[in-house]
This record gives sequence, structure tokens and C-alpha cells, in this order.
Amino acid sequence: DATAFIINKDGRVGIGTTAPIALLHVEGSSSGIAALHADADDLLVENSGAAGISINASGTDGCNIFFGDSGNASDGRITFLNTVSAMTFHTNSGTERMRIASDGKVGIGTTAPSRLLHIYGAGSGTDFYDGHMTLEGTTAANPVGIAFINRGNVSSYSDLGHIRMEIDSGNAKGKITFSTRN
Repeated sequence: DATAFIINKDGRVGIGTTAPIALLHVEGSSSGIAALHADADDLLVENSGAAGISINASGTDGCNIFFGDSGNASDGRITFLNTVSAMTFHTNSGTERMRIASDGKVGIGTTAPSRLLHIYGAGSGTDFYDGHMTLEGTTAANPVGIAFINRGNVSSYSDLGHIRMEIDSGNAKGKITFSTRN
């Protein structure tokens, strides 16, 4: 007879294993893992093939993963909204910050993204950068920019154009370059 579950002397519970390495260790078959990171050793779902955790609710309810601390049990959360098949990400005690809609459109600052990537920021008017998207490079030798690429183009060159921000080495002077392909 195989042991269905075990509670070891350290209080760790093993289901499908007699040697749990997490507070709760559920094993279908061994993946060969011997130790976990100390910050992520509360729950282990292990299998030699695919492994997963399912969270299911009725069609009108959402499925949630909450993040919190001793002062607030819901500082952040990830929610799947069954009624609209959308994944939402929340911070600051529940404020929605980002949404992936059922059609794959991503909204940051909006609950109704209308494009593949829709960024909305109302801005407070007190800071120039409020409501803006920021692209930041680390050195003058590594400028940042936006490239426009057509992957459907059958030619070997599909770069349609780009916007590039360049800073002259050693000073704060810079330029914006708009380029298109001829």
C-alpha cells in the first residue's frame, strides 16, 4: 500500500510524496527538484511532465489570487473575470492597473482597451511625465526608440521605419530621428 499523505516532524504535508520539501507538497511524479527558494517554499505542485494549479468558479464569479501583508490582505491581486474572459491586475488595495481582454488587447490605465496596446493616463498636471509612456536607455551608446516592423513582408527587409531618441555623448543635448524605408 502506498501512503496517501504524510505529515512529517517539521509539519510539512506531502500528498503523493513521503519527503515533502514545501509546507504543502503535492506530487504526481517526481520532477527531480531537491530544494526550493526560501521565499517560495510554502506550496509545491510537482510532476515529471506538465504541472498546474486550477482555480475554477461559476460563470458569473471571478477567480482570484490575492497578495497582501499583515496590514492589508488585499494589497494586490490577479483576477480572471469569467463573464468577459479578461485577466486583470490590481495594486494599491484593489485598483485595476492593467487588463488583458478576451481578444488579446492590453489596457494599461483603462478597463476597455481599443487597440493591441492601449495606454491611458489622465495625468495630474503637476508633473510633466504624468500620463506619459517612458522609454529609458542606460547610455548614449544605447539609444531608445520605437521600431515599425512588418512581419508579413516577404522581402528580407521588413523594417518600415523607426523613431529614435539619441543623446550626444557627454552632454544633455539630444535629437529625435524619424526614419522611414524608401
